[in-house]
Amino acid sequence: MPGDFAGHANAFTYVILVTAIVFLAGTVGRWLAQGIGQPGIVGEIAVGIIIGNLGYWFGPPIFVMIMHLDVLGHVFAEVWHTGLSLADATEKVASPGELASVPEKLSSAMTGERGALYVVGGIALWLFSHLGVLLLLSLAGLHTSTDDMRALGGKTLPVAAVAVVAPLLLGLAVAHVLLPDESIETHLFVGVIMSATGIGITASILDEMGQDTSPEGRFILSAGFIDDVLAIIVLTVVVGLVTSGHVDGSKIVSVCALSAVFFTVVLLYGDRLAEMGVAVFRFLDPHTYRVVFPMFLLCVLAWLTEFIGLEAIVGSFAAGLILSEDKFRRFSDPGPSLENLLRSFESIFAPVFFVLMGMQVNLSALLEPGTVVLVVAMCGVLFVGNLFAGLAAAGEVDWRHLGFGLAPSGVEGLVFASIGKAVGAIPDSVFSAIVVTAVVTTFIAPIGLRWSFTRKN
Repeated sequence: MPGDFAGHANAFTYVILVTAIVFLAGTVGRWLAQGIGQPGIVGEIAVGIIIGNLGYWFGPPIFVMIMHLDVLGHVFAEVWHTGLSLADATEKVASPGELASVPEKLSSAMTGERGALYVVGGIALWLFSHLGVLLLLSLAGLHTSTDDMRALGGKTLPVAAVAVVAPLLLGLAVAHVLLPDESIETHLFVGVIMSATGIGITASILDEMGQDTSPEGRFILSAGFIDDVLAIIVLTVVVGLVTSGHVDGSKIVSVCALSAVFFTVVLLYGDRLAEMGVAVFRFLDPHTYRVVFPMFLLCVLAWLTEFIGLEAIVGSFAAGLILSEDKFRRFSDPGPSLENLLRSFESIFAPVFFVLMGMQVNLSALLEPGTVVLVVAMCGVLFVGNLFAGLAAAGEVDWRHLGFGLAPSGVEGLVFASIGKAVGAIPDSVFSAIVVTAVVTTFIAPIGLRWSFTRKN
């Protein structure tokens, strides 16, 4: 096959090569973005869009797999659960009862001579990217001060609730007007994605400005983190509605109750459990416990939240929430900080997620006039919706701080979009619009936040 770099009989060596290419793409994109003063994820997604579309039309079939990673997931699940061959599973997934259609290029790639090799490469990247997601959410939790949440929660909870509800309702309205032919599931996902806040972007900008410990900065971060928790709960409810196919009142109550109980236990007893875990892992291996225990806790809580009917990202966020450097510092063992250790893993796997998100953006769909209008409308929803949250904080902080600080959908919006695509609720054109919206708001929000604080000073 011309241009096919898959001249490997061994699937593992092929996975290594594909992963190396994604690592290189992410590094180059991050370097380019940071060179112009922008967050690294902007460059990682942009490079992913470029190489993904070039590869889709001119490169080997692995790029076709990545562009349609959601369909590939359905096929892989079919193979896993039924034991069917790849070709038979593809035919079954393509039947009217499963999916409306499988793109012809994808079908031929999966049923061709090297189909299994390409599927293994695609699934490996999917696994690496999801590990990156869990690490991103755990770092977001690690940056959350439980003391601030307890101290400011009474003031920031109403603001966070408005920051979830206003963009969600506006997002539903935009989806209803601009996507009249799409399903109610798509409308719901657009709404819930609009409710997410990329608080990690805001936290890094506030830190750069020296405002992360100021009263305004602490208020914004507390509101943003509570916003994320509420949005994750709403996401869990929406995923349940989409996968079950009907509104189940008892399921909604169950998810809300489980979420409330889970976070209550985390806030009340998480510190104690984490301290015990650190002590046990240090006893078992004093040389690696600083790395192994955080990863163990992240994986266990991610599994636990999936097991009880929530999303894995809830557990990974909670893992970061209950971890802190103090739990390790009391042993006086030399070594890098907890954040630096987790950041090392995150810097490896998170770019895989961002590059893959970009590689799934179909430029042909994005360049359609309706998609461009949708991007503009969703950007407007994020800024206008969060200005309402700023108004709800009257007397506490400048409303512009919250309007810009909570606007970027960032990492969380991309995570929500990937989940929506995986469950079949987000079509390619809408997914492409959501990814570009995340890039645009991540680009604009830091500029607006700096202007807002400069104007105040």
